[in-house]
Amino acid sequence: MKKTTPLGILLSVLAFLILASGSAFSKSQNNGRDGEAKLDSRIEQWVQKTCGEDVACVEKKRAHYIDRMEKYKAHVQKKCGDDAVCRQEVRAKYMERKAKKEKRIAKHCGDDEKCRDELREKYNERMTDARKKCGEDKACWERFYEDNRPATH
Repeated sequence: MKKTTPLGILLSVLAFLILASGSAFSKSQNNGRDGEAKLDSRIEQWVQKTCGEDVACVEKKRAHYIDRMEKYKAHVQKKCGDDAVCRQEVRAKYMERKAKKEKRIAKHCGDDEKCRDELREKYNERMTDARKKCGEDKACWERFYEDNRPATH
């Protein structure tokens, strides 16, 4: 197995952050022939890496990502409307959270990509659980994360 260099890690984190901050939908691929949304090629690569040949997993990941991006866009629209400065601030906060998460993942897993992917998946599951339980209640989120803090080694 090839060892990942610090530069490789940095590039991977930057690519992930760009991926996470951008639109899930490519402008040229917004809708397929049958009307369903098509994901950006970077998201498709992540889905394929995560799920491999598991068709049910692929469909679930695609649907989840599309749903999350629609909800995120609606949240930004509700919060900011057409205010470009507000939108930039929301994006900056999102990017800061993503960078902190990637730093925690790197600290926990080092260069082990399999570990990184598994930990990202655990974080995603935990976020989904928190959204279901807490909705927009910030105090509930704080309690949820305190009660479900991951074990460190």
